[in-house]
Amino acid sequence: MMMTTTRMAALLVLTAGLGLTGCAVDATTGGPTELLPAPPADQGLQVSLHAPQARATETRQCRLVVLPGGEGLDVVAFEHSLSDAAQRVRVSHTDLSLADAWAHPDRAPCEELDGFAGQSAYDSTEIDGLVELPEGVAVHFAPYEVILLEADFAASTISETTESVGVNLWLASTPPAQRASTAMPDGGITQPAE
Repeated sequence: MMMTTTRMAALLVLTAGLGLTGCAVDATTGGPTELLPAPPADQGLQVSLHAPQARATETRQCRLVVLPGGEGLDVVAFEHSLSDAAQRVRVSHTDLSLADAWAHPDRAPCEELDGFAGQSAYDSTEIDGLVELPEGVAVHFAPYEVILLEADFAASTISETTESVGVNLWLASTPPAQRASTAMPDGGITQPAE
């Protein structure tokens, strides 16, 4: 049976959307980040952002990411790694729709996406970090939730570089007893989530 162009396009979009789970997603090429190995497909997923950084400059780059559907994600641990010039990474909940995310498919200076960030789900200034929530607690993300991945960069090199951040979202293996809305490296947790 021949596939129509419409069916082929729908299959491609579906395949690309499902490819987020259990792999690293690059803001520019869709390839993995080399900073941090991605979780196995049945244990989590990785989101990342790569940005060219001019010498001796400071920038704040953002990327909207659509999470998988199903019943949403219950995240029990956040793990991240920052490249040399990266100074901060933040993952925020948003109230944006899929259409909003499709309207802004690429990495962009955060000024272009101002007002999109909602409550912070994870925020760190450490080069590498792992925050595990207490037993039975998870940060919940709704099905197809659009999150904002944000990174601050400050390059002091004499040449242009490509800087990166990678964040692994480790999933609960069983339904959590409590849902939190935020996990911070200092152990701060906001509960309960709505």
